[in-house]
Amino acid sequence: MKYLDSLIPLNIPNRTEVVKLYNSVMPTDYRSQFLLDMISRTTLRIGVATDTCTYGLDISNLRRVVLFDLCPSPENLKQKIGQLGRDDRSAEAITFAAAWVRETPGTDASSMGKQAAEDLRRRENLPPVT
Repeated sequence: MKYLDSLIPLNIPNRTEVVKLYNSVMPTDYRSQFLLDMISRTTLRIGVATDTCTYGLDISNLRRVVLFDLCPSPENLKQKIGQLGRDDRSAEAITFAAAWVRETPGTDASSMGKQAAEDLRRRENLPPVT
């Protein structure tokens, strides 16, 4: 959080309100205010949230969601990015994936090192892309 705060110029009014955290251990009043800020035209521009923001919320003006891990299933991915573009405006979802996800040459685990073989096994267990 301190790093994100440091990226916001000091001359921005209410700069401490531009980025906010959201998780299940935050007080109820804070979480309620966060959600109000997300749907209204406040200074909040970036919400750093856990999966507690994934379920049961209706935030219609989201333009971008950044996921910092792969979703275990296509259904889970749909749940996490389903808020995007509900108002028929363009939106995007970005996923940062671990290095083991990318394709590597060869699929013969016997000729690979231990880590490469483990990465191959993990890639094979990913849900199919449809």
